[in-house]
Amino acid sequence: MSVPEFLLQYIIGPVLADARNVQQTEVMGVTAVPGYNPYNTVFYVLLTGVLLYSVYRYLDLRDLGLDAETAVYSSPFLLLGGVLRFIEDAGAVSPGLSVFLVTPVIYLLIAGLFIASLRLSPLVAERSSLSQNRALSVLGTVFLVPALAISVPVLVEGFNPLFLLVPTAVASGLWLLYYFVSRGSEIDRKPFHLVVFSQLFGGVASAFAVSQGYSQKQILASVSTDVFGPPGIVIVKSIIAVAGVYVLWDAEDDLVEGVSVFVLTAVGLATGLRVALRASAGI
Repeated sequence: MSVPEFLLQYIIGPVLADARNVQQTEVMGVTAVPGYNPYNTVFYVLLTGVLLYSVYRYLDLRDLGLDAETAVYSSPFLLLGGVLRFIEDAGAVSPGLSVFLVTPVIYLLIAGLFIASLRLSPLVAERSSLSQNRALSVLGTVFLVPALAISVPVLVEGFNPLFLLVPTAVASGLWLLYYFVSRGSEIDRKPFHLVVFSQLFGGVASAFAVSQGYSQKQILASVSTDVFGPPGIVIVKSIIAVAGVYVLWDAEDDLVEGVSVFVLTAVGLATGLRVALRASAGI
């Protein structure tokens, strides 16, 4: 297999198949299937690392403040990522647009919208009575509301609220354990709570969907489910939450802490919301 054929089958082809919502697609004579494989998984991990470093350097050089508290106010952007992935899964946009809503392109889209809004937030705050953090949250909501409006008609038909209610309730219950254990300590901070809840929500949403007949797409989630059953992904997400809290607690750089909160929340909240919405709509 030549290098171009390899790239088409394992890297480029799965993205196009995902964007077209088909079981397989042919690109320049090479057949590819959607979803994750060992090769594009490694590629996405490397790409994410490069993207995160690039974002860190850009924010640092431009002196754009992104600490842990600011990252908490970025939640609308992370919710936007999950909703946009659901919209693409539902086929609610044309194939020409859907290619921007699949992995890894959506990483670049959300990062671009967030950075642009981060730069714009001081101006919005200056011309309003809002703080910069609240201005950032408002800008994120401006992007989120139209995405929600597009998703509502898809959800209304055959909507099953259990796929949203169960993950939210169970994750909230597990988060309360962290709340009581951490209360009054150094890890009793909003960013830490957000990271923990996000990871738990993502894990429970995936576990509940699998228990109802859905299959895991990501390789790590699939392996953990094969070994431990549906609760396997909750175990993995709990480990990520604990590791994330430790990293945040040990971080000495505000920017590193802020980027870490953003990423850890995205991995949990955005992916969990996508799964919950898909299952709720019966997709």
